[in-house]
Amino acid sequence: ETAQEELKSANEELITANEELRLRNAELTKAVGELRDARDYAQAIIEGVRAGLLVLDPELRVRRANRAILDMLRLPSAAVEGQMLADLGFEAPAAAHLLEGLKSLPGDAAGIENFEIALDLPRAGERIVIGNARKLSGDGELSGLVLLSLLDVTERRRDELRLKQQGELLDQAHEAIFVWALGGSIRYWNRGAEALYGYSREEAVGRLSHDLLRT
Repeated sequence: ETAQEELKSANEELITANEELRLRNAELTKAVGELRDARDYAQAIIEGVRAGLLVLDPELRVRRANRAILDMLRLPSAAVEGQMLADLGFEAPAAAHLLEGLKSLPGDAAGIENFEIALDLPRAGERIVIGNARKLSGDGELSGLVLLSLLDVTERRRDELRLKQQGELLDQAHEAIFVWALGGSIRYWNRGAEALYGYSREEAVGRLSHDLLRT
């Protein structure tokens, strides 16, 4: 009878242990699902942002690249991920300062912000990019990783240069030329306007035209 009681007790303990394992397994399955959902959500955000994103290891080898950076480089992910950053067009001398800065990023919140460099990319050609870089915080796989965000501003800089050149041409005109927003302030004021109305560009730009000219 004692043996039967011990066997019964052992079976009950086994049933209890199995139930605890089942509950624990269910909790782990739920946690894994939540982590997978969080990863997929983060991945969707990364792929949807306008800026190009690169995750680099401490040697500046690409661990991850989003769609925007692949479009900028005009390369498939297989030709980017696993490659050294310098081999993707970020070589000296144009990006030498950036590469050195990325290798010595501090582990706190500080990073490299609002830098601008001109690159000669193998597929995309000459591009002007602005960006930020920050070391990721965390342990394990995140330790030492760098997040590099880049935005191609080539067309914007070309437009700015074109507008500057056009403005310089307008400044050569003897006629008074000025531009203002409809119902708003003066946006452009050339030398001819300075000579005719007696106000310098600094005095005129930003003022309401009807206040300045009494019209």
